[in-house]
Amino acid sequence: MRLFGLFFFILINTLCKGQGKSWSKTTLLQDVDSFFFALEHSHPDLTLYCSQEQYQRAKSRLYQNILDTMTTAQFAQVMGQMFKTLKDSHSQVSYSALWNHHLDNGGCVLPIRKRGHIVSKGDLAQLIPGDSLIAINDVEIEQIDHWAKDFSLIEGNSFVSEQRMTDMLFSLTTALFVIRNQSAINITFQRNIQGKDTIMVNQCPTLNQKQWQRHLKKPTAKEPSPVEYTQKSPQTACLKVTTFAPKNFIHYHRSIRRAFKKVERNGIDTLIIDIRGNAGGLSTEVEYLYSFIDAKGYNTPSNIVGRRSNISDQKYRLLNRKWVQWWVSHVLKNQEDIYNYVQLRKQPLYSIDTVYFKKPMQQKRFVFNKTVILWADALTASAGVDFTHHFHETSRGEHWGEPVMGPMTGTFGNTFPYSLPKTQLTVNISTIRYNYNDRFQYSLEPIAPHVPIQWKRSNFIQQEDPYWNHFKKKSKLRTP
Repeated sequence: MRLFGLFFFILINTLCKGQGKSWSKTTLLQDVDSFFFALEHSHPDLTLYCSQEQYQRAKSRLYQNILDTMTTAQFAQVMGQMFKTLKDSHSQVSYSALWNHHLDNGGCVLPIRKRGHIVSKGDLAQLIPGDSLIAINDVEIEQIDHWAKDFSLIEGNSFVSEQRMTDMLFSLTTALFVIRNQSAINITFQRNIQGKDTIMVNQCPTLNQKQWQRHLKKPTAKEPSPVEYTQKSPQTACLKVTTFAPKNFIHYHRSIRRAFKKVERNGIDTLIIDIRGNAGGLSTEVEYLYSFIDAKGYNTPSNIVGRRSNISDQKYRLLNRKWVQWWVSHVLKNQEDIYNYVQLRKQPLYSIDTVYFKKPMQQKRFVFNKTVILWADALTASAGVDFTHHFHETSRGEHWGEPVMGPMTGTFGNTFPYSLPKTQLTVNISTIRYNYNDRFQYSLEPIAPHVPIQWKRSNFIQQEDPYWNHFKKKSKLRTP
């Protein structure tokens, strides 16, 4: 196994030659020391999903894997391998920072979305949905996925999520280890033409930093609305919620309220709540959405185990002031969220404490009490796992899709970025454990769906959603 790892280090070293700045072993070891100090003084529980022995082995392995010289990409990869030992979906190398670092240093990119070998979106690479990738610049897709897997995060044993994250990180890994600073690349793939697969090769231009920035300004590159309501039939509607971290809370809440008013006004019998790919956000937004489908409302989390550190103190710096802490503790005692946040902030540096939450959020007017179907997949994470957990716990309806990125007991959360002092590589470190109950017993198994849904190549070729296909086949749906 050690020789196998060495082979891939040599291969990556060859592929990365000439890409960006190289760092000396002495410099990198200083960053590793800094990283472990930050991690061990900020993370609430490093051995929740792994043993102390496994953690120590991973720590030793990181030191051993530092070569005499390494690029930032190579260094990021061995850091990613260390993070995977924790099985914490919130602690990882910052993907966005690594992408931007690559562009800032003269690298080029070419975004391709895929599932396994199958392209779901690749217009910039002259690919169409359903194309089956074989290689890029003669580097096989399996090899690129092998590198991407080192970066892909996981919560507990959410191995399907690991596969989907590997797909999500394909463009980043390809940019770092295959494209580098090349202005064009060759993509080898199979295309289904009149029912037969034909091997083709496209020579595609890549995007440098300026070209990427111009691409982001195009209307087609803009993010979709965080809340989308669609009525599919006289009795069926779909509410798609892509995030629990809206940029505009007023607009977000208004969109959800309007959606449920339409549900009431139009006499909807079956509501689909689609949180596929919802990577999370705020617990208050989970409570808000859930309060529209359960008259009892929802209180989440049950408790938070948090560690105060220099990293956690970066957010809401005003709360570090003693007079603000006094004011919140005395005047806002009934405001659980801010009050508990301040209690954690008042703890001695590097100490751990637990705060509890008891008040559910409830709707005073309309609550939908008919059939609800939840669509959640392997990229439903963090607060999305929380919503899925309570949906299962209350038996509110059927969950269709894939195992989500987390178990029924909770996830880590409240990540903060930390830039390593020498290389400036940015990593994200969790500062809280977000628990759904007060038993403090943790499961590693992800929440599995009642109705598994799988994507097939034909779905991409025909541009069909298998979730909707299954819904159309399912006839009589009963209320819970």
